[in-house]
Order: sequence, then C-alpha cells, then structure tokens
Amino acid sequence: MKKAILSILFILLSITINAQDSAKTSLFSKLSFGVNIGWGHEDNFLFNDPDYSYDVTFHKLQIYYPLKSKGNHSYELLFQPEINTAKHQLHNYFFVTPDEPDYLEKRALFTQRRTFTEYVFNIGFLVRKPIYHKLDSYLLLSIGPSIINKASERLAKGFAFSDNLALGLNYDIQQHITLDLRGVLRHVSNADLQLPNGGYNTLNFEIGLRYKK
Repeated sequence: MKKAILSILFILLSITINAQDSAKTSLFSKLSFGVNIGWGHEDNFLFNDPDYSYDVTFHKLQIYYPLKSKGNHSYELLFQPEINTAKHQLHNYFFVTPDEPDYLEKRALFTQRRTFTEYVFNIGFLVRKPIYHKLDSYLLLSIGPSIINKASERLAKGFAFSDNLALGLNYDIQQHITLDLRGVLRHVSNADLQLPNGGYNTLNFEIGLRYKK
C-alpha cells in the first residue's frame, strides 16, 4: 500500500514539473504534493471509552493549493485522499441490547477483534504561521466523505464522514523537501444517515514529506 501511494506521488510530481515547463501560470503549476502516514487510538487521555477499542493506521496523499497570504499568515486548501486500516473490538457486549435484531449474533461478532478498511477523501483549510525561516506551524480543519467496508455496534457499514482538527509543524530539510509532523483529533460518524451512529473518536499522530516547488 505504501509503495503504491509513493508511486502515485512520483507520477504526480513528474506531471507537475512538466506542467511548469509548459504553463507557468496554470492552476496545476501551483499545486504541491506530499505523503503522510499516521497512527491513531481510541485509548488515550482525551477519550478512552471502555466500551470498545479502535486503532487505525493512515496512508494519505496530500495535495496543497496555496491561497492568498495576509500579514505573516498564509492559507492553503488541502485535498487528502486516504486509505486507512482500522482494528475494532467491542468490550462491553451489553452495548448491543436485546431489542436489536439478532443481538446474540451481533455480540458474538462484534466482540471479536476485526479489521476494517476506510476509503476517505478529505478537504481541508490550513492556516500557516512561520516560527523562523525553516520552521512553520499550522492549524488544519478538514472534513470529507468516507466508505467503511464493515459494520460495528457503533457505526453502520458504508457511507460516513471523517472530521479532523490538527495542529502541525513543517520543517524545511532541503530546498524543496519539507518534513511534516501533525497531531490530529478525529471523529468518524454518518450524521444519522444510518443506524447505528455512535461513531469513533481517536487521537492521531502523523509524519510525512512534502515536495514544494
């Protein structure tokens, strides 16, 4: 999976370089790209719900589009397709109540530790502030649709939303390469479009590299 994401990044970077040669002022020439990987857990000092465990690994492609700057702040749009692997387990089987259809079968299934796959496309707004010439801090808010391939006692299979609030640091390690470190609060639910909709909450850490022209 990581190799596939890196291959996509290199292809997009090649396209960007060619686009710069032929159209310096084009929309595409303003884009920059990165890849992030990350890890998140429900068991942390902010959430730690004893009813369930939920651990997730992230693989993200980052596509940045710069907006206008104001003072010492700059603004960007972030388009973020991602493929995530989550491991979930119900610990309190009474969470599935006897009034639910097939509740005994659901208790037996959900109390196993199972692996889910999430397909997500987040769109975010990023505010950046320099700390010194090689180090920036930023605040990121993002939301986007996702598809989850399995149901649990907390969330139905299929469509959901991924909401994220992140604080990050960028450090320029070379002229065109930036190290990205990011802490994220994440909530996944489906806005009551399906039941159940208890959702998942995690505290995440991400690390990645960004190519800047």
